[in-house]
Amino acid sequence: MSELALSSAPQSIAAGLAAAFTSAVRKLRADRSARQAVKQLSQLDDRMLKDIGFYRTDLIALGSKYGSARRWRS
Repeated sequence: MSELALSSAPQSIAAGLAAAFTSAVRKLRADRSARQAVKQLSQLDDRMLKDIGFYRTDLIALGSKYGSARRWRS
């Protein structure tokens, strides 16, 4: 039984690494998508933002969450 456990260990390590990589890629894609959305929203004027329920400070907060708040501060 110990031989069986040892032979399946490399496969489980590889599966774990593949799952971690897949998770990291999904997170990076979600972050990039969020940054793009914040960038597009930041191009709207304050009146248009208010019409859709946002304030400029909301964009600054979102930008800081995704690591690029400096771009949206006026």
